[in-house]
Formats: sequence, structure tokens, C-alpha cells
Amino acid sequence: KNLWDNEGAVKRAMLGVMVSTEKTKVSFDKDGHLLTTETFVVAEEAKVNSSAYGKLKVGDVFRTIQVNDGEVVTLTRQYQLNDMLLTVRKGDTVKLGMYRSDNNVGDITVEIVFDRDTYFTTYA
Repeated sequence: KNLWDNEGAVKRAMLGVMVSTEKTKVSFDKDGHLLTTETFVVAEEAKVNSSAYGKLKVGDVFRTIQVNDGEVVTLTRQYQLNDMLLTVRKGDTVKLGMYRSDNNVGDITVEIVFDRDTYFTTYA
């Protein structure tokens, strides 16, 4: 769908932050299937004029993502964030459920409107 929406190019919404996996946990579910869960965080300050500038802070932990009024997706692996950002189109609103440890803030929701072309990168 991304190709059709973007005139034959693949575009991805960009937050403008570096993301780093802080911890990986491997376990088994009740049926014996392997489960991998990652804790991933904002690793560097958001770039000036990026979609996340002034909204995400270093150390914020990614928990959930929702595009517009769609399903709230619990982020258990970093690739899920990238996959969801591929579905974002210009004008969409993304809500990120984050955990912020600064001053014991706790769980927060960060809302980002992708209303600028510069918030997207094109893959040929």
C-alpha cells in the first residue's frame, strides 16, 4: 500500500531520534513458543525541526503506538515501531505511549502530527 500511496516510492515517517535497545528478554509462552521482548529507548536528543523535537527525551522508553484512531499496538520489539511508521501518511497523528523516568514522571502520551514533508524519508 505504501508504494501506491506514494507514487511508486516507499516513504517512512521519521521521528528524528536515535533509538537503542536497552534490554532483551527471552522466555516461553504457555504453548512453549519462544518470546522475545525488547526494551528500547530514545538514545539521543531529537534533531531540531524533526517530528519529535521538544517531545521525546533521552531515556524515554517506548511502550505503545497508535496511528490516528487505529489499534493501539504494544511495542515489544523495536522493528514494530519501524513497521508502524511505514503506515503513517502526511497529516496522520501518531500517539506514542512512553515511560519517562525524569523526575518520576511515569507513563505519558506523546502526540505527533506528521504534517510536513520533511518528517518523511523516501526509499527508492
